[in-house]
Amino acid sequence: MTTTSQPELRPRRGVLSLSGYGVRIAVERGHLLVQDGAGRSRRSCRLPRIAPGLKRVVIIGTSGTVTLDALSWLMDVGAHVVQIDHDGRLVTVTATARLDDARIRRAQAQAVSSGLGVQIARELIVAKVTGQADTLEKLNGPSDVVGALRDAYSHIHDAPTTDRVRYVEARAAFAYWQALSTSRLRFPIKDQPKIPEHWGALGERGSPLTDSARRGVNPLNAMLNYCYAIAAAEARIACIASGCDPGLGILHMDRQGRDSLAFDILEPVRPLIDAYVFQLARDQTFSRADFFENRKGECRLMPSITRQLSETAGRWAALVQPIAHRVARRFERAGASAVASQPAISRELPADNRQSRLPQVLRSGQPVQHTPTQDANVNRCRRCGATLALKRRKYCPDCITGLPAMATEHALLALRRRQRSESGTGPSDATRQLLGDARSRRAADIRKWEAAHPVVPSPHVFAQAVLPTLEGVRAQDVRDATALSISYCRRVLRGQFIPHPMHWDAIKALSRSGKTRRAAK
Repeated sequence: MTTTSQPELRPRRGVLSLSGYGVRIAVERGHLLVQDGAGRSRRSCRLPRIAPGLKRVVIIGTSGTVTLDALSWLMDVGAHVVQIDHDGRLVTVTATARLDDARIRRAQAQAVSSGLGVQIARELIVAKVTGQADTLEKLNGPSDVVGALRDAYSHIHDAPTTDRVRYVEARAAFAYWQALSTSRLRFPIKDQPKIPEHWGALGERGSPLTDSARRGVNPLNAMLNYCYAIAAAEARIACIASGCDPGLGILHMDRQGRDSLAFDILEPVRPLIDAYVFQLARDQTFSRADFFENRKGECRLMPSITRQLSETAGRWAALVQPIAHRVARRFERAGASAVASQPAISRELPADNRQSRLPQVLRSGQPVQHTPTQDANVNRCRRCGATLALKRRKYCPDCITGLPAMATEHALLALRRRQRSESGTGPSDATRQLLGDARSRRAADIRKWEAAHPVVPSPHVFAQAVLPTLEGVRAQDVRDATALSISYCRRVLRGQFIPHPMHWDAIKALSRSGKTRRAAK
């Protein structure tokens, strides 16, 4: 079959968008061979393994083949495949499983019934409502609605349960979408007589075809749903990469086939997606050929629009990854503390008691009562019984390094200190004094800054507004501006750590100076 002349496929911003019928992804002579299109309008490209510039392959449709060799090839170069059907529903996401820490998943499953779930839910929804107010203000929305959204912060902070958090979020979302209902798309004058009347504005966010926003009936709703699907795929990848189970959610209830935690992580990013779509609707003039309506009344996006929206995957990935990482660390700390709080069974029982005590517990079902032989007011190690100097400690430095459940940063730090002290290579007393003085000065600076700024901004603000602007900024520049360590600055630029708000102004200045230098070049 002959094919018409089409521009060659190539990744744009790390994303390769494929559509049509008979999509094919295979490996030929060590290169990735990709084909898409329909009928005689076919496109193809060949990507080498060395520096292909590929991070995501987004497939729009349900017809085609992907070989096992191609999946292995994509995994080797660190690229993931995302499949979205024509309705904008996320079908498949390939991601390397890293669910290797049972403590995280155990704490994640128990978070719904513990106080941790409510805390995380509050933080996520506060960030979402904050973003909605900022988006509405940026789009010149009604000031009274913006004020009402900002007034909702206190209600979310005071919410005692997750259900209450959902209720406040639902009321805020209702006001938010009502304020945006008049947003319109721009079409050429020649196309306007051929366009259905309900295509012009957003209207109701809920679809008349379903009981939710799925299966949108106008272009704006369809574009929002498609961008949400792209971002949901990135949220799933971020959850798995951080060690969380994407199906065990907090705000979204458990449902078969749904990545509830991924949708939880996505909540603070949704307002930024809305801002992008509505700004695109204001700046770009669309054609009637960019959309079509099927016989069910659903509005579908043509490849000219889906390719443009697919290229935003990297933007949403940079926003959801820090959120997923912070949530995973909350689960990890909760899991470690829960295991540490469980009473340890001594392995050093006398030889004559090892055979007698355990059967008694199993037979009676009640714990054996032992007469205390030591002072109850003395804090002792739960494993070996050694006296501890600090009341908050539960294990001595020798035992904490041998507990797998406590192999956290504190355990590794204790192990390194013991190894340095045994080898004689540890820091001198003068070095310890300098480190202590530096920590004291930094703590004093933080207290002084927080006293002058009673309202401390949410960490999500840095991840959403500052981090995406740091492209091209070096870790050395961040270190010179903030006096933080070079390793910490590298992790800040990678999105792993959020610095204290006292450093945000200096980092923002670096992002502006970086843009100036790039523009000068």
